[in-house]
Amino acid sequence: KAAQMTTAWQDIKEKKDSGEIVSTKIININKGGLIVEISGIQGFLPLSQLASEHYPKVDGGDTTKIVQALQKFKGQEFKVKIIDFNEAENKLIVSEKAIKEEAAKEELAKLKVGDLVEGEITEVTDFGAFVKLSETLDGLIHSSEIDWKFIEDPKEVLHSGEKITAKIVSLEDGRVSLSLKALKDNPWRKVEEKYQPGQKVNGRIIKIRNNGAFVE
Repeated sequence: KAAQMTTAWQDIKEKKDSGEIVSTKIININKGGLIVEISGIQGFLPLSQLASEHYPKVDGGDTTKIVQALQKFKGQEFKVKIIDFNEAENKLIVSEKAIKEEAAKEELAKLKVGDLVEGEITEVTDFGAFVKLSETLDGLIHSSEIDWKFIEDPKEVLHSGEKITAKIVSLEDGRVSLSLKALKDNPWRKVEEKYQPGQKVNGRIIKIRNNGAFVE
């Protein structure tokens, strides 16, 4: 058994040194990520190292919801790279994200704030929509960047599979933040031509909250 373990760790070292892409089965889940097995050694695929298409889209980081979202991956095959290991500590860390990182970096370097990009919406959540820009690059349209008017539920106006053109508004920390709102005229630029303090107007109440009401 000891000989087998020594051989397994040597195999892991060679795979890491060569940057080999390894296919591994997800054998278990915990709140921090996924448990995998390579060459008979159990390893860990942290949440932070998941590819964007597998990252749980949970607003607020609710641990229970994250674990529930990860359950569907149990038994599936993932392609990963070994990014760290320590035989003495029986530690093996792998990454799915690392496979696409290099290609994504090259694509990001070609982009700049203000560029118009085309993509396909892959998922719509309570806080916005995820957009596939290429095989290695994704962007997010936050709910506040969908339109100038109040959007109660992004799912009512955006849908998975929809092709869109959006404007890049931020490229901070390697994340592509997109806006549909930025492609439309800003109604606030001419608001003083139409409305003045003290003016009486007709409106429609579109949402009521504890601290007041939104009127269109």
